[in-house]
Amino acid sequence: MRTHTTLWAATAAGMALCLSPLASATTLTVENTAGRSSSSRDQLIESAVKRFTANLEILTAKERLTLAQAGRPVPLVTVPVRVLLPGLASRPNFRGAGDITLAFENSGGRAFDPAYQALLQSVFNTVRTRLNLTFGLPSEGGTVWVRNYDADMGDRDAVAGGIYLDNNGNSEREIRFPVYADGIGIKAEVAAVNFVHTLLLAYQGNKRLPWDGWDEGLVRAATMRICRTPGALPGTLDSESVEGVLQGSYDLGGLYDWNNQRALSGPVFIAPNLRNAQLPVGGSVGGLYLLRYMMSGSAWQKVLVEYPAFASEFLADYYANSSAYQSVSQLSALGQSTLGTLGGSTLEGKSFAQWARGQFILNPTLTPGIKLQVQPFPILDGLGGSDFGVFAIQAHFFQTLPNGDESLLRATSYPIYWSPDFTRFFASAQDDRIDIVQAYGNVVPNFPGTPFDGQPYRVTVDIPVEDQLERLSLPSGAIATASSPDPREVYGTITGVLPATNQTLTVEVQYGSTIQTIPVQNFAFGGQITDTAFEGSLPLTIRVKRTASSATTTILTRRVNKGPGPIALVLNVDERTGFDLVLNSGIQMVGIAADPLAVRMDEALGEPANQVQASRWNPLLAQFEFSPNSGQLRGGHGYFVRREAASTVSVAATQPSNQPISVALRQGWNIVCNPLPSSVSKSGLQLVTESNFPNTYAEATGPIVGPDIFRFVPGAPDVVTGFPETGNFTSISGIQAGEAFFIKVLSPTGATLVFGDAQGRANRLPTVSPPPQWTMKAHLTSAVDGADVVFGQLQGATNGTDRAHDIESPPGNTGLGLRVGTSFYRDTRAWGGQASYSLSLSNLKLGRSYTIRLTPQTTRMTRYRFRDPVRRYVRDFQGEQTYTFTANARTRTMTVETERPR
Repeated sequence: MRTHTTLWAATAAGMALCLSPLASATTLTVENTAGRSSSSRDQLIESAVKRFTANLEILTAKERLTLAQAGRPVPLVTVPVRVLLPGLASRPNFRGAGDITLAFENSGGRAFDPAYQALLQSVFNTVRTRLNLTFGLPSEGGTVWVRNYDADMGDRDAVAGGIYLDNNGNSEREIRFPVYADGIGIKAEVAAVNFVHTLLLAYQGNKRLPWDGWDEGLVRAATMRICRTPGALPGTLDSESVEGVLQGSYDLGGLYDWNNQRALSGPVFIAPNLRNAQLPVGGSVGGLYLLRYMMSGSAWQKVLVEYPAFASEFLADYYANSSAYQSVSQLSALGQSTLGTLGGSTLEGKSFAQWARGQFILNPTLTPGIKLQVQPFPILDGLGGSDFGVFAIQAHFFQTLPNGDESLLRATSYPIYWSPDFTRFFASAQDDRIDIVQAYGNVVPNFPGTPFDGQPYRVTVDIPVEDQLERLSLPSGAIATASSPDPREVYGTITGVLPATNQTLTVEVQYGSTIQTIPVQNFAFGGQITDTAFEGSLPLTIRVKRTASSATTTILTRRVNKGPGPIALVLNVDERTGFDLVLNSGIQMVGIAADPLAVRMDEALGEPANQVQASRWNPLLAQFEFSPNSGQLRGGHGYFVRREAASTVSVAATQPSNQPISVALRQGWNIVCNPLPSSVSKSGLQLVTESNFPNTYAEATGPIVGPDIFRFVPGAPDVVTGFPETGNFTSISGIQAGEAFFIKVLSPTGATLVFGDAQGRANRLPTVSPPPQWTMKAHLTSAVDGADVVFGQLQGATNGTDRAHDIESPPGNTGLGLRVGTSFYRDTRAWGGQASYSLSLSNLKLGRSYTIRLTPQTTRMTRYRFRDPVRRYVRDFQGEQTYTFTANARTRTMTVETERPR
């Protein structure tokens, strides 16, 4: 990989194309509206809204089907939207913040049935005070028209939840709303929730927040809080039905810990191509669109639990000067200021900026590349027989393009289930494979109760797809079982604590002055809390306590804000919260040693995207992909980085301690790193393929991986820049903490590389005496750089290319070159007989002195003959010898001939 400054600069210039803002998924922009007639504009609006709602119905169909099979609420897709009509003149009657009034059509096709109009007016009259308290005064006071567009807003399976236009073309603000079965029965509650949501869009007016996660999320959180407030909605509505609407399409708060993953990040919830294209009805299309909506509302719900007036204060300042708050850092500063205004300084125990950085749904960075989101939820209904730990696990796999479009991908994943001591075990056969079609696939494993005699236990689930991997920590038997079907209110897992026979763990849940203690068994816990106060939204303080030798200590304290109902927790004790990325001048290979909170390299380094020079090898394309097109940052991945000046960057990251870490690998060359805080040996690595037990590296060599792993060694300083612009690779047997390296996967289905102590090999291969072999290492050096290769003979090898014994040098080698033949780093021939090895030297500097050192690695061979045809040099050697020459050309070929080994 030649890393000229000009190459990096040209690539960086292309990166800027990825940074243009995208329209919000729930803000539909209808172009070319200036000069159109009112009827023509209406047709464009209706067409855009119908397409959006129909596509959202199709995109979420698979996920909602899985939810239905699990007995969870299955909503209609009714997402209120904002429509912009660019090119129209601003409304001349724009005024400052103040209350709004609603105006309804009294006759014609846009008038509502009197009973339905009365319902909507009643909702507004009853909820207005709560709207103002929770969301603050509207950004602009005045009249908002409400008109009946039921016939224009899609079919019964894909109804827009309401349309807000800040300018309908007639200088009016307008809500266009459907009719939900004339407001009878459950439909009245659907209408009420959607109308509150649409009213909040009118409250924002043209002062919406940038990005869906912030804008849509805050509106959704406010909708939930308002609709759940006793007396906020008309008394004729059924509160349980309202809660069903919110749980079905707004709230995932109880499972927030399990779903807070990096694939949620991005500026919009639905990619432009999936919002506007005509998707096939009935096609197997899936994605995390509903999850994004629910996670955004659940994230901001956490804020409103601790600071009920947050939105009101936050938005008042935002409305006053919205142009000053158009970056995450600016909005985070406003959030921190709002906490101070409300008498606080932290949110869930963190500054606002730290808290926001930890919520991937609030990260608006557009990152091209493939992405994986794994969405679990427990199955609580219909349990019977041996049902013990039943979970639905959904996988969403897609690719984001540089322009923000998304491709819905097809792939196969082989889940790995680990017991508490990280022994691999298996569920039923159908749960060992996830077939992902059009970005969606799922399994529903039932983790048995037999391993721990009916006690709960932690199951760690790795879901690898290509080079992406998400890990879940699930509490089998701790939520609801066939023998104990009443679900617990608090449940979860403990990570970061090593097993010990003399320790007892407990979880304390404190809300207010009340403390509930829950025992932990096999690092899983589940507790019944019968106090009705716990059913609502509460700030919690969670403590993990360890008792050993009669002494009890608190080993973790965490603050978390829960919404109504139960809550799932993943409690990471002694969690790693960051790592230092040491960067030298020039080209180097660096590792992402833990899961960073930043999703892109420029974010992690705190530098503009067009100044970052980083790349990662893509084995599927057989080329380097440059940042940001190299995909989201992920712990365990490695990158080439070029720097002008050396620096050390502290990267905020998370990683549980005291457990193995898994990294997914594609077929071909992969740049990965040791994510552990300590060094490991190659022999200590393990590999898992498909539904197989872990293999040691020695067992995996040949069928799964190549025989060598490689470290990158920067070359000599460049005569122009003064620091290394090229480098070479050398085989290594030990990997330092955080060190990046190249590994070649031979398995066509890829593999999962496991760092640390994983168990599960059913029958280890017996120890046998090594077969007859000899190897020799050739090391080429100058005063400033070097390169090496290995060659030899082995009983069982062939004179062709052997996957288990031969390997070429990794891609990107542009420094001093040394190869066996034209490409091999290691060339192993059949045992016995004479052999001749050609050593190809490249990238030599004219007039520079070089030395080749030949070092036998074993004692089996006798003599060997070395030839340099340029100098007509021939000499027989035994043992280690050196040969020095001066380069008169950029390339050179020498040979080593061996006798029959003893």
